Amino acid sequence: QNVPIINKLAEASPNIHLSVFLRDENLDIMDQFLTNGGRAIPKLIVMDGDMHVIGSWGPRPAHAQQMVEENKRSGAMTYSEFSPILHKWYAENKGHDLQQEILGMLETAGCLAKATF
Repeated sequence: QNVPIINKLAEASPNIHLSVFLRDENLDIMDQFLTNGGRAIPKLIVMDGDMHVIGSWGPRPAHAQQMVEENKRSGAMTYSEFSPILHKWYAENKGHDLQQEILGMLETAGCLAKATF
């Protein structure tokens, strides 16, 4: 759901270099950016030109993450029951939350002027 949008954002800017690392082949990196103690993917790690981490995002937009965490806590639905609900949210959101969160992270890190939409 998220990687194609992240890729399009990177393609749109000559100042962004996107590298993709497979989780299970890069555990040393993944273990630095755990989500609630787990190796959730995707994780977007933003680094400056000197390779200092200036931000990270993932594995999903905050609202979708909250939905996942609430379902796990409640145990109301199995993953196969919950998955269509999550995918429906992604389809209706059309990447809006993802874009806003990444732009906000870049603004906070001083990489962008404040974005307005």
